[in-house]
Amino acid sequence: MCIDGDASLLADHRFHWQGREIEDILECLADRHPEDYPWGVQLYDDTAGQSQSVFYWFASPDELLVYLAEAEPVLNLPVADARIARIKGDIEAFRFKHLLTDVMPEPLIPEINEALAPAGRIVWWGHFTDLCQGATPAATSILRAYRCGNPDPAPIAPDEVESFITFVYDGN
Repeated sequence: MCIDGDASLLADHRFHWQGREIEDILECLADRHPEDYPWGVQLYDDTAGQSQSVFYWFASPDELLVYLAEAEPVLNLPVADARIARIKGDIEAFRFKHLLTDVMPEPLIPEINEALAPAGRIVWWGHFTDLCQGATPAATSILRAYRCGNPDPAPIAPDEVESFITFVYDGN
C-alpha cells in the first residue's frame, strides 16, 4: 500500500516512493490520477522480449526524472546489471543540465532515451493538459489512437477526460 508523505521514508528521500521495493513503487504510481499528478510519461519497454507501453504520472518534471533514474532501470534490467549505474548517472546529468520545471520539451526525448537505453524508451512526456490537447506530435498520435485513427483528432472534451484516462491506463 502506498501512502503519500510516509514520514519514515521522507526523512531520507524527496519523494514518498523512493527507497521502496520496485513492486511498491509501481503500486504507488498505479494509484495516481493525472488530474492530481499532471506530469506524465509514456514508456515503452521491450527488454523482456514482450512489448509493453505504460503511463505513469508525477507531481513535477523533477519527480518524473528521479523516477527514470532510480526506478525504471531496476524494473527492466537485472539488479546486478552494471548499466543501471550508468543510466542513473546519465539521467542525473540530463536532469541538472536541463532543470525542467514547467515544461518537458518533446525535442529532448531522444537525448533522455539515449541515457535510458536499454532500460526502456519514452514515447511521450509532458503535462496532462498538453496530452489532452494534442499539443505535440506524440500527444496527437495518442489522441489519434483514442479517436480510432482519425487523422485530425479533436482535443479531449471535459466530459471525455475519464474515458481518455481509462484508455491511457488500459495500455494505449
